[in-house]
Amino acid sequence: MNKNFLAILVAIGVSALADARQSTMHVTDENAPADRRATWYNCTAEGNYPDPTTCDCYIACTRALNSYQMPCALDNEQPDQRLFYVPTSGPDPAKSYCDRQQNVDCDLNTTTTTPSTTTTVSPPPPSKNGTCPADLEDGDDCNPMVDCDQCGHCDWYFVCVATSDTTGNWRRKECDVKGDPATSVIRVDDKMFFHRGSTSFGGMCAPGIPPNLENDYINDPNCKLPCEFEEDANCSRAYLYKDPDYTKGIWSDPGTRLLCPEGTRWNQTVLTCVFCADGDKCDCN
Repeated sequence: MNKNFLAILVAIGVSALADARQSTMHVTDENAPADRRATWYNCTAEGNYPDPTTCDCYIACTRALNSYQMPCALDNEQPDQRLFYVPTSGPDPAKSYCDRQQNVDCDLNTTTTTPSTTTTVSPPPPSKNGTCPADLEDGDDCNPMVDCDQCGHCDWYFVCVATSDTTGNWRRKECDVKGDPATSVIRVDDKMFFHRGSTSFGGMCAPGIPPNLENDYINDPNCKLPCEFEEDANCSRAYLYKDPDYTKGIWSDPGTRLLCPEGTRWNQTVLTCVFCADGDKCDCN
C-alpha cells in the first residue's frame, strides 16, 4: 500500500477519534441548571465524576458541593445515542470528556465517586455562601478561631460552638418558628429560613424563603412536608388529612380530622373511603 495513502488513512482515523470526544461542562453555582440537580449524590470535592447510575451522564460537583447530573453530548455519527463519560478523564472539568460508547469502559458496578480527602481533625469548614459540606455532622470538631462561617439549609443551620479558645463542636440548630408544628398550622410567614450568603459569616435565619432557594426548599422532601393521609386508630370512619400547601401560604399542617360517610370506613391502602364489609367496624370507639 502506498505510504502516503496509509498516512492519510491514519490521519483521518485520528481526526475522527478527536471529533468524537466532547469536553464536559464546567458547572458552577452560578451557571448550574436547576432542573439537573442530583440531591441523591453527595459531593465531597469539586469537579466532574462518573455517574453511578448511568454511563451517558456525569456528576458535576460545584465549589459549594452541590451535585448536578449532566448528560454527555449526542454522538454526531449516531444521533440516537449519547456519548459515554470517560471515568478516568476527571475530575478536572477542563480535562474531563465524553467519548463514543465503543471507546469507553463503563462498568456501573465499579464506577468510582468523588475521591476521599486527607483525614483531618476537623471536617471542611462551611463555604462562604452558607452551604454545608455533605459530611458535616452534629458534634464534629471545629476551631472557633477559624470556623466562623455558619451554614445551613431550609430551617436549620450549623454553628461552631466553642469549648475552649481553639476547640469546639459543630452544632445543628433550628431556625425560629411561631407556634407548635405538632399542634397548629404553621404558615410560611410564621417561620424563619436559612438565607445562604446573606451575611459575611455564611448566612443567617431570616423571615421568608429566599427567592433563589425557593424551588430547592419546597421540592426537598427533607425540608417541605408533603400532603398525606393518616388513618385514625380509634375510629374506622375517621382519617387525618395533612395539607401543607405552600401556594396557600401553609408550610406545615398537623392535620384535619375528617369522617367517611355513614356506612363506609377509611382504607389506608387505597387512601379513600370504602363500603363496610360484613364484620368491619364502621363506627368510632
